[in-house]
Amino acid sequence: MKTLWQTSMTAACAALFAALLAGPAAAQLQPAAEDGPREKARALIAETLEKRVVRPVAPERIEAEAERIVASLPEEQVQTLVETRDAAPVLEERTRAAKASQPLAVISGKALGDSQSDLVFVPVAPCRIIDTRQVSAGPLAANETRHFLVAGTNAFLAQGGTGGGCGVPDGVSEPAAPAVVINFIAVGPSGPGNLRAWEYGQPVPRASVINYANVPGLNIANGVVVPIEGTSLQPADLSIRSDVGSTHVVADVTGYFTRFPLEQFTTKGDILVVANQPNPTDLSSGTCQRITTCTVTSPPNTIGKVVIRSMAQVSLNHTQGTHDRVTVGSKLGAEVPPNCTAINDQVANMDFELPDIHPTSSDVDVTLTHGRDFPQPGGVTRTYSLLTNMIIGASTGDQIESARMICMFIPD
Repeated sequence: MKTLWQTSMTAACAALFAALLAGPAAAQLQPAAEDGPREKARALIAETLEKRVVRPVAPERIEAEAERIVASLPEEQVQTLVETRDAAPVLEERTRAAKASQPLAVISGKALGDSQSDLVFVPVAPCRIIDTRQVSAGPLAANETRHFLVAGTNAFLAQGGTGGGCGVPDGVSEPAAPAVVINFIAVGPSGPGNLRAWEYGQPVPRASVINYANVPGLNIANGVVVPIEGTSLQPADLSIRSDVGSTHVVADVTGYFTRFPLEQFTTKGDILVVANQPNPTDLSSGTCQRITTCTVTSPPNTIGKVVIRSMAQVSLNHTQGTHDRVTVGSKLGAEVPPNCTAINDQVANMDFELPDIHPTSSDVDVTLTHGRDFPQPGGVTRTYSLLTNMIIGASTGDQIESARMICMFIPD
């Protein structure tokens, strides 16, 4: 007969043995946690980027880029990506869109670009990126094309540049700096010729950046704005060709252009509204003028604030008077007629003292970023107006030539 202790131990051992046997099976029966469509899409994009990059990129940058891309995709595009398991069309579409939005070919002195393609200039201390006198390949031969890096931090010594780069940021799938300012120098040319410089992977331009000749003691230099490839998906950023005569090439970066950083205002799930001025606004009457409006609706069950960036370009045509003062500001509401006395956060209060001799124009860009509380629960719609009026010295021809306001809802 078994004792009570023996019975208890036998039962305990049996239970333990059964648990050991059942453990793996039980684990297999537990349903695995499945990633949602966006997480699957993010993983596919990250995997594709990792296979495509040809320059050294930290893994966390690839993950961040994939997260940024998938956050901007509509639901139907996410679903298609997950079903096809092919992220290539998404990346190619974004690359085409990024290149198409570069405004370098359509610069206008009196026009403001759209919010997705505005470029902000960032100056840098003059920094050498290319010096063919320092490399074994030597000068560019007549009619030779050579490719160089401009963005990032790697492989600059191999092209005679500064180790670690010159502070021009590189992008992963889209350029962080679509264009740069470079001072090109033709050093010791063999004879007459010219240099052409253009974005790597693009057609060769017909125009030159420098025309040179073999003149003792003279090295021709020229500073120009040049688009670059600027991503880790390509082995180079800039192509340079020497025509007719050979020459050494020295190139120094003095600044770069980057897109206006709307991201610094926003967090995931923000709502962005961009409103442009439909027509130039005449200021000569001196009355309050509404330039444009933007309307924001907060997401359901969400409170927050609205951040507004207002821009206006003012042209003053002085046919009479010597003193002008203009106000430009944004306010909540779109009452009819517009009321400028209630303008909040005045953007510009400009005084001009100009000689009363002949018509004179003065263009002024004015910007301000400011916020307002948005305390109501979600689903609330508000309209904001950009207003202006000439309060001193209005003349025929005075006008707001171009203006825009960017309204962003920021969740708390």
